[in-house]
Amino acid sequence: MLRPYFLGMLVLVLPALWALWRFRQLTSELIRVWFGTQVIAHRPWLVFGLRAASVVLLMLALLGLRFAGGVERLPARGRQVYFAVDVSASMNVSDIAPSRLEKVKRELSRVAKRLRGDQLGLIAYASFAYTMCPLTTDFEAFETYVGMLNSEQFASQGSELRPVLYEAARRFEEHSAKESVDADQSRVLVLLTDGEDRGLKTASALALLRDVGVVVVPVAVGTRSGGLVPGRDATGNPTGTLRTTDGGLARSNREDEGLRKLGATFGQDLVVLDASDDSLEELVDRIERLPAAVLPGQAKEISRDGYGLLTLLAVALLSTSLFLKPRRA
Repeated sequence: MLRPYFLGMLVLVLPALWALWRFRQLTSELIRVWFGTQVIAHRPWLVFGLRAASVVLLMLALLGLRFAGGVERLPARGRQVYFAVDVSASMNVSDIAPSRLEKVKRELSRVAKRLRGDQLGLIAYASFAYTMCPLTTDFEAFETYVGMLNSEQFASQGSELRPVLYEAARRFEEHSAKESVDADQSRVLVLLTDGEDRGLKTASALALLRDVGVVVVPVAVGTRSGGLVPGRDATGNPTGTLRTTDGGLARSNREDEGLRKLGATFGQDLVVLDASDDSLEELVDRIERLPAAVLPGQAKEISRDGYGLLTLLAVALLSTSLFLKPRRA
């Protein structure tokens, strides 16, 4: 991948190298005055070899060559956390810049970094729910799926809580059947939504979650004043503003009451993600206070970015070639 800061380096380095070459006679004189020596004379093939090597090193840097960096052992704290994200049309409202859904995606990436070592999963839902990422300790995989969240995943424009609650309970049960669960291992369902629910009552689904030992933490996304719901086509391009059944402009406001009652069922206060409080640090702190089983850590091979070293060597070789002149026969 072409790195942005490489372009910045080119802006600074290339003019400097050109100046050295353009005024090489002056450079030679400065070297003689400062260091008491003449510019070194060598055969032409040496100059060519240095410049060719610098080009090869720059190409390797641009290709993103990495060096082995050993093995990192990730701590396994043993909490199981599913993040259920509402991807209905109302999550495209821009009362939180750039939109509710995009802000959730950014914050989830930060949250996941804090919870590395815990098992994280991702469920997207609107009128029905779909597990995008089962519980995993692979942070990169989880982050990839978070980046794929969008409101075009479901044809339905509205959202219902019942399907996602049942889906989460089913996933936790399936995970228990596959792997042994420590008694101290906390199970958490983080529900990120603007609070709109067009479904039926959720009492039976909540009871099922309690039976499998899950704590539900609701996160209300958006502002109380809300905003107009933008329309999107199948490719995600804007198509104006959605219309209600009576032809009016569709508007979405954050609805806290239902989420507040849901959280109270599990002894959890409502977490709010709005324009004035765009961080989920409170959520992370709350999760980290929950009991966690101590599980064997996972070994993961890590690599080091070779960009800096390769670029430095390339510049050094290219600069050296400028101070060489062909030896006359």
